[in-house]
Amino acid sequence: MKDADCPDKLCMHQGAISRNGQTIVCLPHKLVVEVVGGEKEEYDSISG
Repeated sequence: MKDADCPDKLCMHQGAISRNGQTIVCLPHKLVVEVVGGEKEEYDSISG
């Protein structure tokens, strides 16, 4: 989110999204941005 006029601006601090299924949510505006068909999902980490 580059800009927001909501009071808390939490959506701006969620960072960039590019992977399929990632979301940015702005509750004051009832807005949900979701990546559909983005980059192939990769694992951030693997535990055993």
